[in-house]
Amino acid sequence: LYIEALNLAGIPFDLWDTRSGIGGTPQVNSPNEESLGQYPIVLWFTGYDWYAPIEAVEVDRLLAYLDQGGRLLLSSQDFVYHHEESPLADRLGILLAEWTDKVTRASGVTEHPAGGSWGPVSLDYPFPNWSHTVEPVPEAAPVLRGQLGQPAGIATGSPGDRAGQTLFYALPLESLPLGVRSEALSDAIGWLSPLGGSQWTVSPTVCAPGDSVTFTLVLHNSERSAITAAIVHRVPADFAVTPGHLPPELYYDPVSRELTWSGLVAPDVPATVSWHAVWLGVPSPTSSPTVTLTLPAWGLSYSKMAPFYGAGPDLTSSEWLSAGLDTVRTRVPVSLTFAIRNESAIAADDVALSFWMMQGISPITISTPLTHGSVLASWSGVLAPYETQTATIQIQGQAWGVPLRVDALLTTGTGHRWEDSLWLEFDPWQSYLPIVMRVR
Repeated sequence: LYIEALNLAGIPFDLWDTRSGIGGTPQVNSPNEESLGQYPIVLWFTGYDWYAPIEAVEVDRLLAYLDQGGRLLLSSQDFVYHHEESPLADRLGILLAEWTDKVTRASGVTEHPAGGSWGPVSLDYPFPNWSHTVEPVPEAAPVLRGQLGQPAGIATGSPGDRAGQTLFYALPLESLPLGVRSEALSDAIGWLSPLGGSQWTVSPTVCAPGDSVTFTLVLHNSERSAITAAIVHRVPADFAVTPGHLPPELYYDPVSRELTWSGLVAPDVPATVSWHAVWLGVPSPTSSPTVTLTLPAWGLSYSKMAPFYGAGPDLTSSEWLSAGLDTVRTRVPVSLTFAIRNESAIAADDVALSFWMMQGISPITISTPLTHGSVLASWSGVLAPYETQTATIQIQGQAWGVPLRVDALLTTGTGHRWEDSLWLEFDPWQSYLPIVMRVR
């Protein structure tokens, strides 16, 4: 299932079979530290190995690989069950896991480059579904969410981190439909690659037909030496470029409508390529402009998408208004306010706002502490042009000594998604008993 998806994405790979569950041993079948060190990216999946998905010696080898700046993608619905308290779980950015809400539908988190805009899609498990929610530490970020909004995939680090870079999925990626599976792996491996920190933007994101739009690609190389990179941008049908006004380093083929560039990208010295186009306003809905990045020496290509809404609604500036709260006590009601902002001249139809509250936070309507995360639908309706609506929820903290998070999740009828996270710290109540002294 992975071979098929990687081939579809055009991603080259070597295959290791640890033969776990059929008599294989790490000493004989798993890649050792030296072998792992030869690979810039390691994709590790455990399938239906519920008994020993990652053995202790393999944990040590993966930690050593990350210590060398390795890039690891681990897909396993049983890893956390065996290793939640292990150093590898810490390196994967896992704050806690809970097993109540199995993932039956999934979607990528558009705000993270490893997440992508795919989904939501139904999952087809080739074996029993033992997936679970996996909450990230504050330094990590969700890259995949389930049908309730629960995080089921998280990312740590950034391209070039000497302490390694990781992606962890608490479900088998082989449960995704083939096309989505290939896209998700391409997004993930692209982020783990030396060009993973590159930025691709379209500005402005909302405009009228006939307006000029600027496309900008900033290439970042996280390797320690210069690399050759190439880009291909197929101009969407609703954009027009003027070849005579393109920068000289870009080549435009009017038949294929492709803009191409290639060159050396030095380490820690961004290479910027920028060009202009006119938005024609058709077809509808608007396109999502993409650019394909290629590392010829690796035989690796992957695509990046830039948000562009044209004459559609743009809710990007929606945000929490409750940041910087003073000390919050457990079991004391707290009001949290989220602002939904439409920065477009077009109304936003079918807007839906929901909140995912991780374990340790609950609505005040709950009288007993929840043992799992919860989702709360908050606001839905139409957002007029340039209108702002606010939604307030009353919550209480049930735990202390650990950071707790509330996610605001936004969707519209156009299929676009936005999200924003708010971290909270709760303090326990303190009691001071009187001093009683006995005098003899």
